Amino acid sequence: MLDVMDDLDTQRWERLLEWLRDKHGMDTDALHVEPRQVSVNTRCIYYRLRQNRSDPDNFALCPILDFSNHGPDDTHIFPVVESDIWDVTIPRAPGSLRRAKTDPFVFFGPSDRSVPEGEELLLKYGAHSNRFLFVEYGFVNSCDEGAIESGKFAGEVDVQELIEELVERTGPIKSLIKSTLEETGYWGEWTIHSTPEPAHPSWRLIAALRLLCALQGFADTSQGIESIISVWEKVT
Repeated sequence: MLDVMDDLDTQRWERLLEWLRDKHGMDTDALHVEPRQVSVNTRCIYYRLRQNRSDPDNFALCPILDFSNHGPDDTHIFPVVESDIWDVTIPRAPGSLRRAKTDPFVFFGPSDRSVPEGEELLLKYGAHSNRFLFVEYGFVNSCDEGAIESGKFAGEVDVQELIEELVERTGPIKSLIKSTLEETGYWGEWTIHSTPEPAHPSWRLIAALRLLCALQGFADTSQGIESIISVWEKVT
């Protein structure tokens, strides 16, 4: 089986080299390497390697996750790790000024069910919408009738067009509202979620609506509008 995969990789690699030579006139002599040398798995997770929560090194390759498919229901395995995303103090590793002392990233299975031989082990990627799953992973979940209402399936409503319409109605200050939301990273992707109960707006939607409400009634960009935006930014 591995020999077959090697042959397929070699064929694909040769086609790529041919395309680079013919279409772009590239000298590909220096690119003659084994295909497996350029096959890199890039599945990554947030992993608390440093004491500082925002350190860019808190990121780790985890190729084994590519072997776990997503399941929207209760799953067979779930990750357990001390390297949480919250701003808590983690002990420093002995002999290191920056590295955190963290436990290994491990997977556990639920204690209230067994897994029959031959059954696929599923991992819940998160309560993502089908749109997100399709864009990020290339698949969607099937949804039975009543699954969203019962809370079994994570439903999501995109209200982007509605909020854009509200922004458009603000008239002279619509450009300011849009640029403020863009500069702070809150423009777009406004959603309402069905789970966990009760149904609730996303934080991005809350931030956008708060700004719209705070600037309601302003006819132009004067009259202390910048001070209101400053207050909005401090609590967003």
